[in-house]
Amino acid sequence: MKQLTYSIIAGTLLFSPAAAVTDLGEIIVTSTSRLPQKIKNSTANVTVITAEEIAERGYQSVTEALSRATGISISNNGGLGTTSSIFMRGMKTEKILVLLDGVVLNNPTSTDGQAFFEHISLDNIEQIEIIEGGSASIWGTGASAGVINIITKKAGSGSGGSIAASYGSHHSKKLSGSLYYGSDAVNVIANLSTINSKGFSAKLPYDAEADGYENTSANLKIAYNLDTKNKISLNYNYINANTEYDGGFSPLGANDPIANADTKQKDMTVAYEFSGGHFYSKILYTHSTVDRLDLSRSTYGDANVSYNSTIKKLTWLNRYNYSKESYIAFGAEYRSTEGENQFNNFPSATNTFKDKAVFATLTHTFNHTALGKTIVEASIRRDIFDKFENSWSYKIGAKHFFDTIDGLEASVNYYDSTDAPNAYQFSSALAGTSLEPDSTRGYDLTLKYKDISVTYFANTIYDKISYDTNLWGYINKKGKEKIKGIEFSMTHAYDDFVATINYTHLFTYEDENGKTLEKRAEDTLNVNLDYYINDNTYIGIGAQYIGDRIEYDYGTYNIKAETGNYTVWDINFGTSITQDLSLKIHAKNIFDKKYETTYGYSTEGRSIYATMEYRF
Repeated sequence: MKQLTYSIIAGTLLFSPAAAVTDLGEIIVTSTSRLPQKIKNSTANVTVITAEEIAERGYQSVTEALSRATGISISNNGGLGTTSSIFMRGMKTEKILVLLDGVVLNNPTSTDGQAFFEHISLDNIEQIEIIEGGSASIWGTGASAGVINIITKKAGSGSGGSIAASYGSHHSKKLSGSLYYGSDAVNVIANLSTINSKGFSAKLPYDAEADGYENTSANLKIAYNLDTKNKISLNYNYINANTEYDGGFSPLGANDPIANADTKQKDMTVAYEFSGGHFYSKILYTHSTVDRLDLSRSTYGDANVSYNSTIKKLTWLNRYNYSKESYIAFGAEYRSTEGENQFNNFPSATNTFKDKAVFATLTHTFNHTALGKTIVEASIRRDIFDKFENSWSYKIGAKHFFDTIDGLEASVNYYDSTDAPNAYQFSSALAGTSLEPDSTRGYDLTLKYKDISVTYFANTIYDKISYDTNLWGYINKKGKEKIKGIEFSMTHAYDDFVATINYTHLFTYEDENGKTLEKRAEDTLNVNLDYYINDNTYIGIGAQYIGDRIEYDYGTYNIKAETGNYTVWDINFGTSITQDLSLKIHAKNIFDKKYETTYGYSTEGRSIYATMEYRF
C-alpha cells in the first residue's frame, strides 16, 4: 500500500511547475480577521474549497469536501447524515470552530462540542474557508485548532436561477433549485433542496439493514443598499433532517430498525454595514437554534433523548485603514449559549452561559524593506465569562515576500487560545469539581514557493477538558497534550492537465501521559489529476490515502482496535450539453475498497452519482 502511495506522489511531481490555474492569494475570505480580506494579505494558513471544486469533484457532503483539505481528517459513524468528527492538525472537534455565514454551529449539548454540519446542503455553498492555527484571539472560545467558515451563495447581477436533479447509488435522489435577483440597490437569492437516500448499514456488515437519510433545506439572503455607504442584510437558513443509524447498545446490532435522529435547525443573521473612506463598521446579530430528538433501543429499554440549544450573538466590528495595506480592527461581542439535554422522563439538564469580549487586531505592511515586503499581524482578545475564569487569547504572525526570488514567501504564527467548557461538559463535571477553560499554545512555520508550500506546526494543550472514564465525569486533566506535524501542498498546471496534492504527517500526537491519541490518522494524502478536454468537458481522477489510525487502546485490559491504512480512488466527469445545460458523473471508490473511518462502522462501497443542472 505504501508503494502505491509513493507512486502517486512521484507521478504528480512529474508535472513541471507551471503557473497555477487560480491565484488563491486573490480570493477574498472573512475568517482571518472577521472582515473581508485577501488571503495573501494575512499571515494565517488558509485553504478555500470553492463551489466549482465541490461540483467538479462530486462531493456528496460537507464532510467529504473537508476530508480532502490539507491538515484535516474525518471519522464517520456511517453514511449520509450520521455523526462526523473532524480532526484538524490532529486536534479534536471541540477545538475547531465551525460557522455558517458567521453563525456558530458547534452544539453545546454534544459531548465534545462538535458541530452538526453533516446536514448542510452543498448546493448552496459558495466557498468553505479553512483557517488552520489558533484563532481564539479573533473568534473566541472553541477556535484553538482553527476555524471552518461555510459561506453560502450570493445573488449575481440581473435575474436568474438554476434547477438540478441528481440520482445515484443507494437509491439516492436529490433535487435543488435557486432563484436570484441582483441590482445596485437590492440583492436577493433563495435556495431549496431535498435529499432522500435509502443508504447502507451504518454498522458493519455493510449489507445489513440499510439506514436511510432525508433532508429538506432552505436558505434566503436579502441585502439592501440604503445608499453608497450603508447596507442592511438578512440571512435565514432552515434544515429539517432525519438520520437512521444503528444504536451503540442495540441488541439487534447492524440490523437495528429503530435508531434514528430528527434534527431541526434554524439560523438567522441580521447585519448593518457602513463603509466610507478609510473606515468600515459592521453590527451583526446571529440567532441559532438546534432541536434534535434521538430515539434508540437497548437491552435496558428505549432511550428517548432530546438535545436543544440556542446560541445568540451580538457583534460590533470596526476597521480603520491608515494606509493601503495596513489597518487597525477592533470590536466587542456578547454571546449567550443555552443547552438542554433530557433523557426519557428524567429531569432535564439545562445550562446557560454568557460571554462578553473585547478584541483588537493590528495588521501592518512594511514595504520596500531590504529583502522585500513584510506583513505583521497581532491580535488580542479578553473574554469575560459569567461561570468560568476570565481569559486572554492572543496571536502574532509575520509573512515575508522575498524580492530576490519571485514567488518565495515565508511566514510564522504564534498563538495562545482559550476553550471554555460547553453545556454538556459543565453538567457532567465530576462531582465536587469546577471546570475551567483550557488553553492551547502553538506555532506554525511556512515556506511557500509559488504554489508549493510546506508547513511545520506544533500545539500543546494545557489542563485539557476531558472525560475521566474511571471517575465518571469531566475534569481539567493536569499535564500537556502535544501534537506536532508537517503539511505539504501544491497545485500545478501543464497544458490541459491540472495536478493537485496535499499531504499531512503527524510526528507526535500524545496525551498528558505520553499515550498515542486515538482516532488520528498518522498520514493523510490527497491527490487529484484533472484533464480539461476543451472548454466544455473535463475528466478527473482522485485518490485518498489514510495511514494507520488507533480507534481505542485499553492497554490495561490488552484491548486495542485499529482502522488500518487504505487508499480510495474516484473518477469524475463533466460536460456542457448546451450553454445552459450540464451533466456531471461521479464514480466513488471505484475499486470497491472495504475500509473503516470509525472502527466497526461502514463506509460507502463502489457507487456512482449523476447530476443534471439547468441554469437560466
